[in-house]
Amino acid sequence: MKFLKIIFKGDVFMIDDFDRKLFEMARESKVKEPNALKYKVDYTFKKLKKNKFNFRHLGSIAAILIFCILSVGIYFPTYAMNIPILGDVVEILSNKFNLSGYEINAQNLNYQVSNEDYTLTIESAYYDGLETTFFFKIKGNAKLNKSGQYFFEANFKYNEDISYEGGLEKGEFIDDYTFAGMMTFYINPYSGNTLPEKFNIKFSIPNIIADSEILAVNSDTLNLSFDITDLNVKETKINKEIQANENSILISSIKKYPTSIVIDYDEKFNNPENKLSFILWHETLGQINYLLPSTPGKLFIVPKTRSKLNVDNLIKESMPLSIGETKTFGKVGKVSIENIETKDGKTYISIRKTGDINSYDFNIIKKENINSKLNMYEYETKVIGILDTLTTYVIPDFTSDIDYLLEYEYISNDDIEILYDQIIEIN
Repeated sequence: MKFLKIIFKGDVFMIDDFDRKLFEMARESKVKEPNALKYKVDYTFKKLKKNKFNFRHLGSIAAILIFCILSVGIYFPTYAMNIPILGDVVEILSNKFNLSGYEINAQNLNYQVSNEDYTLTIESAYYDGLETTFFFKIKGNAKLNKSGQYFFEANFKYNEDISYEGGLEKGEFIDDYTFAGMMTFYINPYSGNTLPEKFNIKFSIPNIIADSEILAVNSDTLNLSFDITDLNVKETKINKEIQANENSILISSIKKYPTSIVIDYDEKFNNPENKLSFILWHETLGQINYLLPSTPGKLFIVPKTRSKLNVDNLIKESMPLSIGETKTFGKVGKVSIENIETKDGKTYISIRKTGDINSYDFNIIKKENINSKLNMYEYETKVIGILDTLTTYVIPDFTSDIDYLLEYEYISNDDIEILYDQIIEIN
């Protein structure tokens, strides 16, 4: 049985040194584009032959990816607009990122560590039997770098040997000096057993990661107590199979935790030359991963298949950023520029995306200087249909008398196929 959100059992490994090496690799890597990094990280982890966990649990990879994506021009809109935010971190991030369940179920901690440059405060923690999530603020004595990323390393000690891994999930600059974030960790006993519903664990923070620097802090050990005996988990039986190219995935059930969605499934891969997978789609939000949104709506499991991908075939293609322009990027999907307008000193660009391209990153670049990428942030997304969205972005530095290109990076021979006739609706 596989899970879309569960820690792997069996051949576990300690992640601390591995995380640090990956972090250093990401900082020194010549791979500058987020899609390229994703492909290469995915390829590397396949070579590790760890087949009992999934992408959610590559938390440290998520932190590296977020750091690298931010370094190429994505930044947080609240910071960009200089709007002060008040409230607890769990409330701020729940409202900002449409998160469900954390605010009502998190327990207060107010645990603080510091060094001469930064103060880190862990305001609250959430545990549900699968994830342990901390909501925190990092405050600097000097202004923070808005294109940087801020999080922390953690140590856990339990009454038996455990493995754990974690990474930055969400974050927001709430003023010039303060970053608010949530970090999620997954903790597993080496024995293969699960943690009990009630348990105590020791927690400490050796280092803060501040704008790519690893900085030691003064940290006392905190004794955490968790109790999930009254946790509300809703399970829906599915028992439906998706098939393609001699491969199959049996979707057994969906479990809804207070904050997230767990999909239980079994895989049978008889054709190693093809990959069968699926996307989780929300009828009003579009593609989601594991976090349960606070917005109600139907969910769909959307199957897709493709041949093995070769990262050496990664290419860049662009299209003019002009109203009415349409381009198909291989079999990945189609992009249309629906509208460009400037109001209240901001430029809004509406882009329709159809197909798997909804899950791809893109850049807006100057035609005469392709190395110049514009900062942007998502303003609004409307779902037209399954894998069909209209998203409006705000581009603060857009100038109407300059020619721009919209650029995607994808694998040229990707023969991806969306299996629309096998979509599974979840009530």
